[in-house]
Amino acid sequence: MAALGGASPLETYPVVAVGGSAGAIGALCTLLQGVPRDFPAAICVSIHVPANYAGSALPSILTRATGRPASHVTSPLEVVPGSIFVAPPDFHLVVEAGYARPDHGPRVNRQRPSVDVMFRSLARAYGRRAAAIVLSGNLDDGTAGSAAIRAARGLVVVQDPADAPFPSMPKSAIRHVATDIVAAARDLGPKLTMALEERMNVWRQEPEPLDRPPAEVGEQSAVGQIRCPECSGPLQEEERDGVTTYACHVGHSFAPEVLAAAQSDQVESALWSAVSVVEEQAALTGRLAARAREQQRWLSAARFEERAREASRQAALIRQLLEHPRERPAEARGAGDVPA
Repeated sequence: MAALGGASPLETYPVVAVGGSAGAIGALCTLLQGVPRDFPAAICVSIHVPANYAGSALPSILTRATGRPASHVTSPLEVVPGSIFVAPPDFHLVVEAGYARPDHGPRVNRQRPSVDVMFRSLARAYGRRAAAIVLSGNLDDGTAGSAAIRAARGLVVVQDPADAPFPSMPKSAIRHVATDIVAAARDLGPKLTMALEERMNVWRQEPEPLDRPPAEVGEQSAVGQIRCPECSGPLQEEERDGVTTYACHVGHSFAPEVLAAAQSDQVESALWSAVSVVEEQAALTGRLAARAREQQRWLSAARFEERAREASRQAALIRQLLEHPRERPAEARGAGDVPA
C-alpha cells in the first residue's frame, strides 16, 4: 500500500476489531460487505464459539462473503490492510503493534476468545487508529474493551439493539460507553467507512507513533468472599475507563453481567445437587421405616416416616424453585414478600 501524505502506512491505516456472539455472523458478513474491498483497513474478528469447535468455517465464510482473504490466527501474523484475521476456537486474538497472535490465556467473561481481550489489546497497540464494533450477542463481553478503545481516542461502533437477534452485548456497550455510531448491520459498513476516512484525513496531518505505552492498570479493591466461577480464587473489583470488571489472581476476568450469570449457574448446580441429596435421604429413611414396620418397631417406623416426608417436602420445594423460578411456593416466601 502506498504511503498517505508522506507518512508510513503503519501510521495511517486503521485496524478494525469486530466482536460478537449469538446472531453475530450474519451481521458481520453484512457489515463487511458494506466496506469497499480496497479500503485500507485491517479487520480482526472474535466471535464466541465452543472450545471444541475445531472445524470453524468462519474464515471461509467471510472470504466468500467479502472477497477479502480471511484466516484463523494460529501463529503471529502481520496485520496488513485488506485482510481479515479471525480468532480460532479456544484462543484469544491479541493485537500487537503490526501483528496479531493467538493467546491461550485465562478465559475472560467465561469466553475464549473474548471480545474484551481483543479490544483492549487493540487500544494499547493502535490508540486513535483502533475501531471497535460490537455486534449481536448475550451478556456484556465487549463493553470494557469498548471503553478502552474510547479512552484511547478510537472509534466505537455498535449494532442497533433493535436490529440484533440477541441485543444484550450492544445494549451494554451503549449503556456504558460513549458510542460514535449505532446503526443496523446493513448501514454499519458505509457509516464506518465514512467515519474512518474522516479520521484518516486527520492522521495524514497529525502522525502518531505506532508504539504506545501499556494501558494503566485500573484501581482494584477486594470484594469480600466472592469467588471466581472458573477457579474459586478470590475476585478483585477493578475500575478501568469507567467500566467495572472483576478478576482473580490467575487472570480470569468477568464483566458484571457475565459474573452474575456465572454465579446463577453455580447456584442452580448447587441446588440440583441438594435435590439429589435430599431425595436420596427421603428414599433411605423410607426404606428404614418399612424395615422398622416389618420388625414391629412402631416408634422407630414413625420417626423414619416423618423424616422421609420432611425430606420429600424439602426436595419438592427446591425442585419447584428450579423448574418454576417465577412461581415461588408460598412456603419459600418470607412474610414480607409480595408475589411478582
